[in-house]
Amino acid sequence: MLESFKSSTTNGTLDMLSMMMGVEGELIEQTSKDVPVFVSGIVSFRSETHSGLVSLRFSRETAATLVGLMLGMEPDEVDDETMFDGVGEMTNIVSGQLKVDVSSLFDGFDISIPSIINGLGHKINVFHGSENHESLINTEYGIIRVRIELCKDQK
Repeated sequence: MLESFKSSTTNGTLDMLSMMMGVEGELIEQTSKDVPVFVSGIVSFRSETHSGLVSLRFSRETAATLVGLMLGMEPDEVDDETMFDGVGEMTNIVSGQLKVDVSSLFDGFDISIPSIINGLGHKINVFHGSENHESLINTEYGIIRVRIELCKDQK
């Protein structure tokens, strides 16, 4: 089941980059660049049997550049509030695609509105007992970390 979520969020991110910003991305296995995460967009989801979250994680420079491309602005014109709104919108787009792709597998599949976490080097702790995966998407503007957490709810 995790594979369906991984595929949807990875492809959704690649499609969003291409359609919204004209940016090509490629899935990479790992990176030697240890670029600290500055901002994460998070959307949680829930069905009658599963819950979890999708997060898109960026360095400040990558987020500002991609949001600038999305809005027709230069990266140095993108203030923090605009960057956070743009990261939320990107996360919402990817999560919306996930809902379209997997809702037929679940009863009552719902997603939340995006939340933003910021701060250099912040971490997102995983759900206890969850399946999780992080995909790395490399663009000419930096790396996007696409994380999925999936937990089968206990009855």
